[in-house]
Amino acid sequence: MEGGGSQASESSRWGDYSMMSVDPTDDCTLWYTSEYYPATTGYEWHTRIGAFQFADCPSAPHGSLSGVVTDAETAQPLSGALVNLSGYIAFSDAAGQYQFVALPAGSYTLQASAYGHANGTAPVTISDGATTTQDIALTPLPATILPTATSVAGREAASPPPTTTPASTALPAPEGSQDPTALQAPTALSLIHISEPTRPY
Repeated sequence: MEGGGSQASESSRWGDYSMMSVDPTDDCTLWYTSEYYPATTGYEWHTRIGAFQFADCPSAPHGSLSGVVTDAETAQPLSGALVNLSGYIAFSDAAGQYQFVALPAGSYTLQASAYGHANGTAPVTISDGATTTQDIALTPLPATILPTATSVAGREAASPPPTTTPASTALPAPEGSQDPTALQAPTALSLIHISEPTRPY
């Protein structure tokens, strides 16, 4: 996969879009993508994708799994259910169907969950070259009714807790005053304390 040229510009990046990964269908094929130039130019690179495999790489046994997630009471499909197969994740579609492909052969635990339903689990065995079917039905959870403050059929709503009023302190008459009412001072003062962490008032 040789290119026909090179990058002449010094201001453009190179190699940002390079990646190599292993094909999960056989665990042997290696896929690689990178930039290349069909001819020397400034920065308008192209992208190529290639795959290769070592001749002595044995393909591991693989199988597939599919099924439908339904409501246990109505038998209706559940859309958007989360299906966890021992760490492999999938979601059910509008028809309640889910699918896993290229799974290593072996034993797994399937767990499905959906809003308003109890989780469901099932053991699953994946065989080489075979597609296993495992449907799962989830039981709806009972509805929960929250209490309200309104009266209900002969039962009165709970009364609010009593409120308290800050205590008041009478002001004493000024010393030496012949008529305590001459100053017309207020007869009571509510005690209020205001403070900040570093500046009391």
